[in-house]
Amino acid sequence: MALILGIDPGSRVAGYGVIQAAGNKLQYVASGCIRVDTSRDLAYRLRQINESVTKLIEAIEAAVVKDIPVYKYAARSVKQAVTGKGSADKQQVQKMVQTLLKLPGCPQEDALAIAICHANSTQNLLSRAGAHGQRSGV
Repeated sequence: MALILGIDPGSRVAGYGVIQAAGNKLQYVASGCIRVDTSRDLAYRLRQINESVTKLIEAIEAAVVKDIPVYKYAARSVKQAVTGKGSADKQQVQKMVQTLLKLPGCPQEDALAIAICHANSTQNLLSRAGAHGQRSGV
């Protein structure tokens, strides 16, 4: 079982989504947006985002200082992992996220899709490794 934090970075608004993945079963945990003071300079806004993300990570009892790996996915890869179509539009991705996580409404943040992409990527790697291990007798 893994707790996955997806972050959709932005200099004005950063989205986040947290899911729990157990095998191919996904469960929604939390999501939202980090809004910053747009009247301030970029460095200040990035500091605000960093502080908010740090608090979020601490709230789910995980921290970068514990050597938790960080992954980055291209938008096309996220769309492909969630909808099966790399050219899917935002509404298609939102609808699939809603369906996969059994949410009452479509989420506005892309971060849940990013977290699902990671869960699917990790699961695919594990299943390939398992299949390879079985063939080789390991």
